[in-house]
Amino acid sequence: MPHIGVIAGTMIDTRMGVELLERHGFCAQGYPISTSCYEQDSLQFLSANELERMVVQRLEKMHGLDGCMVYCNSLSAAVDFARLARDWDFPIITPFDAYSLIAMEYELLYILAANSLATKHIEQHIKCANPAMRFISVGWLGLVEIIESSVREVIEQGLIVQDSGLRELCAFFERIEPEVENKALLLGCTHFPSIIHELRTITHLPIIDPAKVMIEIMTKTLK
Repeated sequence: MPHIGVIAGTMIDTRMGVELLERHGFCAQGYPISTSCYEQDSLQFLSANELERMVVQRLEKMHGLDGCMVYCNSLSAAVDFARLARDWDFPIITPFDAYSLIAMEYELLYILAANSLATKHIEQHIKCANPAMRFISVGWLGLVEIIESSVREVIEQGLIVQDSGLRELCAFFERIEPEVENKALLLGCTHFPSIIHELRTITHLPIIDPAKVMIEIMTKTLK
């Protein structure tokens, strides 16, 4: 059974990544970077070198493991994990590995991510694979905090959709460029799949969770 290290922004999304891997038959161990989503956000925007140093520290602790999954979109945008994977000769799978495959399936993506750094890099990465792709993107760190608070306080996930304005946001997405049929909502933050079932009750848009593709890539990589 492959043993995978999980790097993510906070303890909560790290645990989400560990649980995802364990549901698919991997052994997983978590290596969070920050104590809060706001600390992680500041590191990504203001301390890129320090953030990479912290990531390398976590990779050093994975000696003897079979690979690493980065379960954080905005962290994947802030650090060059492709370069680190080459330098370390060590499999590192991030949400960005899934985007190139997703890119060819749609004409328009509504991206919901944690911050503008993530939306920029997600758009750029997908655009390289599909130059015709169009985007409408929202970076919403507050939603990450709402989800983390709901986990800490055991709040029903449905209340997040009800109280946060997500219903209105999805309605706005649906009204933009209604003539485009081949479009979807991309969850550009690994916190957001925790409310995917509730999101499906408030929008007719297809919802893309890159996690499924990440698991497929990890499985093929370690064969």
